[in-house]
Amino acid sequence: MSNIKPGTSIQSLPRVEKLEFADNVNYLLTACSQNVEFFSKDTSEYGKKFVESFRSLEDNLPTIQDLVYEVQNKVADYDYENVKGNGLRSLIRIAEVVVARTKTIAAEIAESRNSYFFRKESYYKKLNAYTQAVQSTLTLFEYAKHLISWSEPGKLIPSPTKEHLVSALMRQVGKPINQYCFYGRCLGIQFCDSIAMIFKTLLILMASFSEMYYSDGKLLDPVLKSGKYLYNPELRAKRVVNISQYGSVNFCKSFWLLGEIEIMARVHSMLNTLPICKVISIEPVPIVVPKTGCESETVTVSPPTAHKGLAPLEVRLLSCSKRFGMTGDEHEDVGVKMPSDELVIHCHGGGFIAQSSRSHETYLRQWATEIDAPIFSIDYSLAPECPYPRALEECFFGYCWALQNFDKLGTTGNRIVLAGDSAGGNLVLGITMKCIEYHVRLPDGIFVAYVPTVLRFVATPARLLCLLDPLLPFGFLLGCVKAYCCSREEFEKSLIHEEKLKIDVGTPADSVITSSTTPSDSVPPPPASTVQEEMGVQDEVPAQEAMEVQEEVPAQEGGAEAVVQPGPKPEEDPVLMTIKQKDPGVFQRMVSSLTSALANVGKPSVSDRDRLMQEMKEETFKICPDDMLEFDIVSDPWLSPLMADDDILGQLPPVSILTTEFDPFLDDCVELAKKLKRLGNVPTLDVLMGLSHGFLNFSQVSKEAAEGSSLCATRIKELLRSDASRAEEL
Repeated sequence: MSNIKPGTSIQSLPRVEKLEFADNVNYLLTACSQNVEFFSKDTSEYGKKFVESFRSLEDNLPTIQDLVYEVQNKVADYDYENVKGNGLRSLIRIAEVVVARTKTIAAEIAESRNSYFFRKESYYKKLNAYTQAVQSTLTLFEYAKHLISWSEPGKLIPSPTKEHLVSALMRQVGKPINQYCFYGRCLGIQFCDSIAMIFKTLLILMASFSEMYYSDGKLLDPVLKSGKYLYNPELRAKRVVNISQYGSVNFCKSFWLLGEIEIMARVHSMLNTLPICKVISIEPVPIVVPKTGCESETVTVSPPTAHKGLAPLEVRLLSCSKRFGMTGDEHEDVGVKMPSDELVIHCHGGGFIAQSSRSHETYLRQWATEIDAPIFSIDYSLAPECPYPRALEECFFGYCWALQNFDKLGTTGNRIVLAGDSAGGNLVLGITMKCIEYHVRLPDGIFVAYVPTVLRFVATPARLLCLLDPLLPFGFLLGCVKAYCCSREEFEKSLIHEEKLKIDVGTPADSVITSSTTPSDSVPPPPASTVQEEMGVQDEVPAQEAMEVQEEVPAQEGGAEAVVQPGPKPEEDPVLMTIKQKDPGVFQRMVSSLTSALANVGKPSVSDRDRLMQEMKEETFKICPDDMLEFDIVSDPWLSPLMADDDILGQLPPVSILTTEFDPFLDDCVELAKKLKRLGNVPTLDVLMGLSHGFLNFSQVSKEAAEGSSLCATRIKELLRSDASRAEEL
């Protein structure tokens, strides 16, 4: 067995000072007082703005300190055994990071304010963003206090009733939260440097891609203008938050599809080559498997038919060694090894709506090498075209096919582990429960990474992290859940706001960041321009104007601001020129997706444009339009494994769970571990620091993500070889 113990954390936040939270708060309060005294003598516009921001910090810091201490006194009650990880701890960590960073900026201002070269506008924009972040963090803790009162002592997930949905939380707290700061200058501050840089790049790409997606077919103009998102963090934040508020699952699918074209091809060129990496097509014919407990009886598993009828199922086989049966050539024996006793059956993540085994090769190849066992990855059908239960049916069908075809997979199948990340982890748990229901052979172990175990929009402390998560913002999560779990009619309701993103393209600027405060719901909405000024948000500006502010936007710590280099002209872009030749199927899907989007999102009329713009201004403070929150999902154990009966969960094989401290599904993972332990199945739980949901996809470009991926491989090996390890111990 590995000497890595459950609960191991990857320490990866060197940017944050080691001082205690109280020391940082006291230091910051002193710095605020000194800066207020200094800038009170400055009668310029920015002098007044500095005073306003520092006084806002003086007002909010004592309150946030009290709330942090109040939560901190209870936080250990929510842990799983000795693993220090739950959504409340994550919120405390957010507060620590935000205060530490704000302290650094206040100190920089105090040190530089007398200099002739002190740039007031540049420093004010930094200070304003972090002042907003402090206030937003305060609001997060007010949400968290409500959630604590909703749940039983020690439980992170309240009972899944309508009174405990996200919409109910928003109504009860009645206080808006400024998300913009966390997608602008404060983007990714909770993560390690390598992950923060990845998210900076991804969000620039997302904002730029949205210009093309919603451009009414005029592709060249948005591409040329998209450079503005490199130079203007506030503009990028506004666009990303608007995408989260109004963007459809179709946009998410199209953007994530970029990961399967040339970008992935280039990443694959850096990966270690595998002698076996091939796609197998499984015909939709019934499979007969032995019934557990009675070898003379069999179970017939029918091929999936939901939503699109009978269709072949594609799977991918990966192995670092050639083994007999894998190549299909019975006479080949040069360099071919005997079948492995082990098999890993894998389901990929992607929110049930996107990605494939190919896009997850970034870490599957690493696993295949480190585990030295065949990996059988299932490419299930995606929502919204094929919602629940199609994906679960296909994954169970693929699992049963593997049980009857070990000879084609280079394995004896003596030991089988099911593995999945995110949505794939949810499907892995569903496969195992299907095995119990059908009396089919169970896997010998289950490994899940950052898995959602309750697919209902129940509020938890960790799910509040969606309000500042770059990969899984609130609107994206909402869209994925609706696409997979809800009826077609309910899903289509969520598309009606997408027109607002179309009118947002090219809207001229009409405001500048001027204030760090946010209004209360108790007062009438202020004029639109005032709303945007108070939120630190500005409207879209022409590309040339954005280019001109380059010198006014300083580089963030850790090199977070990129430098633009001249690139190839769009018509000469080698990425676009080689997509079709390298993968025609992906190219066709991308073209089809864009064509569909351009056809369905028509240009609004002048009257509609005015109406939509007014709605957007009124919704500036909202995480999404109110009507998008008015839905619920039936409590179904196949969707929400944590809700399954105890007698089912009690039959699960050994389970290993891995997540991260800033994963929106952290509480789902912790509660699953607690419940399994109560049922006598003690799982391992790892909570990794500094990493995000979906970090496995970044394992080739982040050292910390690669270490996390390696830990996943270690946990899978432990499950595969647990019997041998126990025998050695005896």
